[in-house]
Amino acid sequence: MLAPILLLFLAACGLVVWATYAAIAGRVPTLARLLFLAALTGSVVSAYQSTFHYTYLANANTRFHGWPVPTVIFNATHPANLGSTLLVQP
Repeated sequence: MLAPILLLFLAACGLVVWATYAAIAGRVPTLARLLFLAALTGSVVSAYQSTFHYTYLANANTRFHGWPVPTVIFNATHPANLGSTLLVQP
């Protein structure tokens, strides 16, 4: 089941790369090019914001920073014992 999903993901990545090339090279109308580049820029900014500036509490003792890929996990098993795990360096 993982192989078809991975192939679809790689195909979608290839489509985005091709569309970016077509938009920059001028093969599409100007309005469509500007809308695509604005959407691409917005998606990159929102991915950065959600990955490095989003915090949520999974339960009373665990705090995650970052979504959908957590960058740091804080776990407090006891109030005097606060441990952190750094997963991704920004």
